[in-house]
Amino acid sequence: MTNNNKKNNPWANLVIAMLSLNSYPIERTWTLFDKLGANGLFNPQNIASWSYDELCQRLISSGYDRGRMNDIFAERLWSIRNLADNVSGYEKIIANGTEDDVTKVLSKIKGVGPVVIKNYLLLRG
Repeated sequence: MTNNNKKNNPWANLVIAMLSLNSYPIERTWTLFDKLGANGLFNPQNIASWSYDELCQRLISSGYDRGRMNDIFAERLWSIRNLADNVSGYEKIIANGTEDDVTKVLSKIKGVGPVVIKNYLLLRG
């Protein structure tokens, strides 16, 4: 899915939730929505095809630059590639599944814990 619609893109909501940690609120990350989308960061197949360095550069180009912490968040985002083998199947689960189903899928991604899941579900609505 490459839909950059702010209301119904589960991958966008996931990326925003994953980047909104450690004193970086959702509201602040949300202001980067258009730039993150334009840099292809809401497409898990893009992330799976990029090198780690390219992902880091795309984050910075999107305005997400947290200095030394960027490496931590880039590594976490890069692990979205763990879902690239079944993007449409996982998308259905994270878009419409129960909290337990969502948690099972998102646990395949490094660094996703209770706060990211809570933020994701909040964004999903």
